[in-house]
Amino acid sequence: MKTALLLFLLAFIPFWAYTQSSCDLDKYTLVWSKATDFYENNGSNQVNKQLTANFDSKKMQPRMAVALGWLQRKTQGLTGSKSAVSYQNFIPGNSHPEALYTNAWYHATGRLGYYFLRTSSHYLACEDNKPIEIPGPAWIDIQFNYFNQFAKPVQNTDKEGVIVPVLMDERAVFSIPEKHSSNGRIDYYEFPGEVPDYVVDYSRWWFYHAFVVRNSDKPLFIPVTQRDYLNYYLVQMEQFYLEFKKILGQSSPANNVQDILAEKDERIAEIKRLTEEGAYGYSKENLANRLQKAEEFFQTKLEEEKSKTSSDNSEADKEYQESVRLIKDYLNSEPESILSKPISEIETNPTHEISLTASVLEKLKAPKPKRGWSKNTQFAFINLEYFDKPLAPDVPQFIILEITNNENRHKHLNELAYRLRKDWDFAELLQLF
Repeated sequence: MKTALLLFLLAFIPFWAYTQSSCDLDKYTLVWSKATDFYENNGSNQVNKQLTANFDSKKMQPRMAVALGWLQRKTQGLTGSKSAVSYQNFIPGNSHPEALYTNAWYHATGRLGYYFLRTSSHYLACEDNKPIEIPGPAWIDIQFNYFNQFAKPVQNTDKEGVIVPVLMDERAVFSIPEKHSSNGRIDYYEFPGEVPDYVVDYSRWWFYHAFVVRNSDKPLFIPVTQRDYLNYYLVQMEQFYLEFKKILGQSSPANNVQDILAEKDERIAEIKRLTEEGAYGYSKENLANRLQKAEEFFQTKLEEEKSKTSSDNSEADKEYQESVRLIKDYLNSEPESILSKPISEIETNPTHEISLTASVLEKLKAPKPKRGWSKNTQFAFINLEYFDKPLAPDVPQFIILEITNNENRHKHLNELAYRLRKDWDFAELLQLF
């Protein structure tokens, strides 16, 4: 009996061992499927029809079909994920003035309308010896004439509390990763970059790989330089200073002259009334003296308040003038090699305070530190000279492949980025220009 039981157990061991190691992620490869396409429809919000004219999705679809075929070939053999769901997106944009006011892309290019192919593909992980899908975002976007994730508009809040793009000389500013590498008309960017050994927690981080395919040798992005920034700073600082002076004038007691005079008139009327009533301490003999004392009191009050306001105004004037001098001295004294350097920090709410101005200039003067992990960003404009403005929205002027990987957990997406970075084979996309 014992021998039979032992033989049964020995026979069961291979099967048990197989079931314990059967979660083999390498056996899963992408199975492609199609989801419903998305068509943005702004309807009655459309105002300036010229901005959305000639937006013809039927002309866009063949180009995205080429992009999809290229992507499917590039992902052949990728393991660790069992599905890739794609769908097409058509975004003509909203030409209503309120929408344009907050639209950084419109401020940057004067254009609306773009389209892109999105693929969602999640990685698998083993849990209790079973493969489970890791939640996203886990996207591969092929964007035509737009970018979705890796370059982000720098924003601020206006007086009404509306979030608006930061504009320098009427040009919208974007935060982009520093360029990693280029090959001909293809530029590669990544953020926050390869994870170093010392980083142990990058939860809640989104990782990006982006390949910008250009139709010419012109750059798509132009760095924001120190000169650009300081000229912007001067304009914003003046606006803040003038608004500060206005508020100071409105809130200052010295400008409430009528209130102070009204208070004086009330006091004089009260003295006369109490004198007429024969109130204790009030008599016709000391009436003139009391009235004179009241006049002197309120005159002193007016002068003190005026002096206080004059002092506040004088201090604001002094700070503003000194801040302007500091910036202009910097612009006039630093060589072109310094003023043309790209910047990686922006103070979006400049004031006329000397301490803040001095701090901004000190940061510009300081040697640029080695950009560590997650710090590999700079600020840039969209190059207006890049675009051929008369071209219809469906005609590709640049194409961007963006890979979005939540918390760096979707390993097959990283593998795709490494493949593309190794072979630089974007020939099929380049032929779409």
